[in-house]
Amino acid sequence: MRGNVVALERWLEDDTAPLWRAMADPTRRRILDLLRQRPLITGEIAAQFPISRIAVMRHLEVLSEAGFATGLLRLQESVETEGRHMEPGQPTIDIALDIEIAGTPPAVFAALTKDIGGWWGHPFVTARATSLALDTRLGGLFTERWDNGGQLIASVTGWAQDEHLQLTGPFHLGIAVGVATFDLVGSGTGTLLRFSFRAIGVVDAALGEAMSRGWAELVRTRLKGLVETGTRLGIDPDEPPTVRSIR
Repeated sequence: MRGNVVALERWLEDDTAPLWRAMADPTRRRILDLLRQRPLITGEIAAQFPISRIAVMRHLEVLSEAGFATGLLRLQESVETEGRHMEPGQPTIDIALDIEIAGTPPAVFAALTKDIGGWWGHPFVTARATSLALDTRLGGLFTERWDNGGQLIASVTGWAQDEHLQLTGPFHLGIAVGVATFDLVGSGTGTLLRFSFRAIGVVDAALGEAMSRGWAELVRTRLKGLVETGTRLGIDPDEPPTVRSIR
């Protein structure tokens, strides 16, 4: 058992090293911010910085190794090749939901972040997924784990304890990038959860419709049910001790 734990720790260290390297540099973080707004070519990116085009290309190589920029740059190629018109910053998926949950903001936030496997699961993960992990801090990674590896779902790009969570990443959308935002506001004895999800990129129409239905299922049914009744409809059947101790 100890050997399996050590092996997992080594895998996590080796597998996520490129991600930490990519996010450690402020210039690369700024490049990601620019690419999330709209697809850009290298020259357009270089024009935003007081550094050489070669330096920008090196930053893009680091991001590509970490799996960030590759899809966004492929998006540019796809748009140009297929002749599709996309307004700068125009989302291809735009969802907004307001959900009343019978639970305090701290209870909702705990379920949202510390027990994400209690409400997030199939069919919103790949068939290979065995569990989920969310590093609960700004810059932390939201990943699905496989028996022999794993995959990045998103990273934490916004955090305010018991009030706000923002996740930005591929969300299994292919070459699109999505931003999921959860804002919690106290409402009487409960919580008003204001949720939004926006994705920019080339997204199949059927996938976009399924994503809209999927988010309603995840937030309105699964997360709400977990907080109000303890119903676990996510990938993890057992409740984490840290969440159990909060209630």
